Amino acid sequence: MKRDISVEVKQPLLASVTDITYKYYECSSGFKPLKMSLMIPKNRDGNTARPLLIWVCGGGFEVLDKDVWMPEMQFFARNGYSIASIEYRTHNLKPFPGLIEDAKEAVRYLRAHARQYGIDVDRIAMMGESAGGYISSMVGVTGNTKEFDTGENLDQSSEVQAVINIYGRTRQERGWYEKIEQGRPRNTTELLMNGKPDDIPEIYRKATPTTYVRKGLPPFLLLHGTDDKAVPVIQNDLFYDDLLEAGTDVDYYRVIGAGHGGPEFYQPEVKKIILDFMNKYFMPEN
Repeated sequence: MKRDISVEVKQPLLASVTDITYKYYECSSGFKPLKMSLMIPKNRDGNTARPLLIWVCGGGFEVLDKDVWMPEMQFFARNGYSIASIEYRTHNLKPFPGLIEDAKEAVRYLRAHARQYGIDVDRIAMMGESAGGYISSMVGVTGNTKEFDTGENLDQSSEVQAVINIYGRTRQERGWYEKIEQGRPRNTTELLMNGKPDDIPEIYRKATPTTYVRKGLPPFLLLHGTDDKAVPVIQNDLFYDDLLEAGTDVDYYRVIGAGHGGPEFYQPEVKKIILDFMNKYFMPEN
């Protein structure tokens, strides 16, 4: 069989760059790198700066793999978003606020290298699941407050223009973290905070996203399963109310029957909700 066919180009080709070092941190053996991976839609003209979605994976503040969810991120890259998936220090490497400092440094690094990677610095979103959802919310609510801005590229902003929190905790204080840690062999919250809430209440307060809710925050999208046994759905129920009261543009989807990390959150229906949310602010023409 021989045929001539015409093919309409509807999706861009994707280029990937892995293991980009954005930060070195000091440890007992010297200095080690924190890395990120990029997935970039290729432009035919090579000139268009694209919006950026920074992905932060979960892992209970103990483990992480920045590349494990990259296949799921192709959906957003095919729809015109550059993707950066970042590493951060877990509690055994640095207690709070190390992971927040790392995420903010990643934002500043990407802004500093925006021309190299074709990033529109005015259209940066951060999205994460579980621990990554918590980190994304903390970055979103702290904006340009300098408390967590340490390291390199301090002339750049660590502010993001949109946040997607997928079943991430939003409260750490006494009365909340116990419900998350119930039944676990290790209390990862106390390991992350480097102490108990009664001993260091100010640290727990600083580690709680609701502490920083105010007017002028970027838009938020919250997704949470009603059957989440790891992070109770009421955390984002209340966070939604807090954001709404502060005048934040916020959308909230409770996924009926979904547990923590359930496959429901990676189905086409949910991906479209996330894409529509980002397009509303970054690509309103779509």
